[in-house]
Amino acid sequence: MTEASQQPELVALAAALRPVAERLGARLDAPAGPAKREADRLGFLRRHLHLLGDEGGERLPDEVNALGVLLVGGDADTGAIQRSVGRVERCLENVLEGYAEAQQADFAGEYTRGLELLLEIYRDFFRQAQGWLADILEVCTDPKGAAAKRGLPTTGEVEIPLALKLSAPPALATFNAWLREQKPPESGEHEVTVQLTVTEVPSSPSPEPSLKGEIQRRERQARDAAEQQAKEDSEQLVGIVGLIVFLFAVGALIYVNGWGFIIGVGIILFLWWLGRGLLRMLTDLLGGGR
Repeated sequence: MTEASQQPELVALAAALRPVAERLGARLDAPAGPAKREADRLGFLRRHLHLLGDEGGERLPDEVNALGVLLVGGDADTGAIQRSVGRVERCLENVLEGYAEAQQADFAGEYTRGLELLLEIYRDFFRQAQGWLADILEVCTDPKGAAAKRGLPTTGEVEIPLALKLSAPPALATFNAWLREQKPPESGEHEVTVQLTVTEVPSSPSPEPSLKGEIQRRERQARDAAEQQAKEDSEQLVGIVGLIVFLFAVGALIYVNGWGFIIGVGIILFLWWLGRGLLRMLTDLLGGGR
């Protein structure tokens, strides 16, 4: 990227990623919810490690790669960048939900060591993710300072390497050793491995995702779109049912009370609708248009 680095796509990237980093930090600082007793403790631990592997080790790098491909194209608009960052954030949110559940887990003494190691694996993952977000924002907002910090030239064409480097947390090896002690090797359930790979992103001159990765990413996008469409259809159905009930109630009130009462109710409902719209608009503005 150039020394000036005032490209509109980098400005848009910083604007989209900054609230993601802030929300991630706030969620990690939030206190844990009420404790919940877990019956299948080994199953719980195994399920969470697979969540970390799927969302953190596979899906997140794929979405980061897709973001990098979008940026190096040079013609990404703000909307496309926001949507790509939104998919990155969705991966982080899925892992955050798992972390919150693990924080609430109550093993009542048994397998407590495994739970402690699981939480440390989660925390290591988030430390790496936060470091990557901080590096991206530093380069987008102060490219000259970021280049100098890395010992690179601060004039002319300068390429600043940015990479999401997710490595296997040290606690994972300890966890696997602990888990081997809980189940005999012949059971086939004595070890779980999380693949946290190194992913190169925006500064690469021509990153090309693998065919398999691209297919998987498009499949996930299609699933996300289908889920969003189903949600919208459900909301529309609820709205139609609500309208029918409302019209029925209005007809009954007209029959019983005449038109004056209905006009008053209509004014109240209109003011409520107007206030709700204004509140939503203010929320979107303050929340960065989410």
